Order: sequence, then C-alpha cells, then structure tokens
Amino acid sequence: FLDGKLLDINKDFQPYYGEGGRILQIRTPEAVTSIKKRGESLGYTEGALLALAFIIILCCIPAILVVLVSYR
Repeated sequence: FLDGKLLDINKDFQPYYGEGGRILQIRTPEAVTSIKKRGESLGYTEGALLALAFIIILCCIPAILVVLVSYR
C-alpha cells in the first residue's frame, strides 16, 4: 500500500531529511513476517505428536473404565 505512495511520502518528509534525501524502499518489519510464518505452518513432527496424544487419550478412557468395572 505504501509503495504506491512513495512520491507523496517523499514530498511530505522532505523538510525532515534535508537536501537530496529521499526514501528508497518501504519494507515490512522482520518480526511481523516471522510471526506470520510461525503461525501458518504446522510441521510433520508437531502434527504427529498431536495425533499420538489424541490416540493415547482415546485409548486411556476405555482402559480406565475397564479397570473400574473389573475392580468391583
């Protein structure tokens, strides 16, 4: 959005950075891009661990019920 308005930005900020100074490029900060990358992808290892945890929880509930019923 701001790249299209580079000439307007240079005109507005001309008094602040003096003769011959200008803005060449506008970039997004590194922290914003790293947060976006971190949030959008789930790796194979994390997915496998989540699936394993889900399977373990599903298997533990019937096992606990069997132990409770057979204890009596």
